[in-house]
Amino acid sequence: MTTGHERMRALFARLATMGYAEPWVRQHVLPSWWDDHAADNPVGFTEALWTSAQRLGIDAAALRG
Repeated sequence: MTTGHERMRALFARLATMGYAEPWVRQHVLPSWWDDHAADNPVGFTEALWTSAQRLGIDAAALRG
């Protein structure tokens, strides 16, 4: 079973290859209330993925990996 932490590591790795560093994404892209444990639930992870895609103007499919 994949944990939220593992899902978020993978998402941050994909964003890093696009030039977006994790600290910057956490500060400017994800909501201030975001905690990686929210991604333990697939719906929570989808929230992080879609929020990132929308705010950065990236196709969400490219972030799924």
